[in-house]
Amino acid sequence: MNHYELWVSSQRYHSDKALTYSYDKTLDVGTIVTVPLQRQTVIAVVLREVPKPDFNTKGILSIVDESPLPLQSIELMKWL
Repeated sequence: MNHYELWVSSQRYHSDKALTYSYDKTLDVGTIVTVPLQRQTVIAVVLREVPKPDFNTKGILSIVDESPLPLQSIELMKWL
């Protein structure tokens, strides 16, 4: 099982911190996925792979696009 930090796209999430989710396959940085957040499914972007955390994580539901975003786009999102 792999663990990833993701930026989620939701008006319900008001923090600038990434959330950690798990997935059974390896994902590239910039991959666009769907994840559960509260009672809805939202779009998220993979930021990086992380070691297994000390808490239970929810799983990534699906991959929206196999082609990852360019690294320049990820850097721009971090800057914003």
